[in-house]
Amino acid sequence: MVRMKIGIVSWQKRVAPVLDVATTLEIFQLKEEAILKQEEIKLKATLPWSKAREVKRTGISILICGALSKELWNYLLQENIEVVPFVAGEIKEVLTAFLNKKLSQQKFVMPGCCLQKRRKLMFGQGNNPKNSGRKGCGQGQGGGRQGGRGQGGGKGPGICVCPECNYQEVHERGVPCFEKRCPRCNTPLTRG
Repeated sequence: MVRMKIGIVSWQKRVAPVLDVATTLEIFQLKEEAILKQEEIKLKATLPWSKAREVKRTGISILICGALSKELWNYLLQENIEVVPFVAGEIKEVLTAFLNKKLSQQKFVMPGCCLQKRRKLMFGQGNNPKNSGRKGCGQGQGGGRQGGRGQGGGKGPGICVCPECNYQEVHERGVPCFEKRCPRCNTPLTRG
């Protein structure tokens, strides 16, 4: 009997189009596919790192959202929150589709986000939001403030991803991802 806590950022009973500026989070505590408890909380944080911490404090392990910045995505991964991005639709339909593993259907793809790129992001190859040069799916090409290229020039922490169930965790420096196993399905992880 699996229990999990899922969060979906919302706006007018639909998935909010941009997580970075969203102010409402629907939280569903589930046992198997039954909703045990549902609550709505207001998100007050505006900075990416503080929004990630605020979401972490809710106790959710999976966050379903529309578009989000690379910076916020990385902070959420560091907080061990699995992100299911670029989703659109009514909250109840999205939750049902997620539980039935049908969220990859075209009707749940955010407008302007091609399905194949989204599948790559969600189900394996290319699940690292730090990848550069990618267009579409909410990956803006902005140059940072005053023409800069953002924070630092290094590679960043990176992530390890399960190619089977999409579990994600922050890459531990010096430990190859393929030496780790997914805690959900025991599949060797790959570098995202």
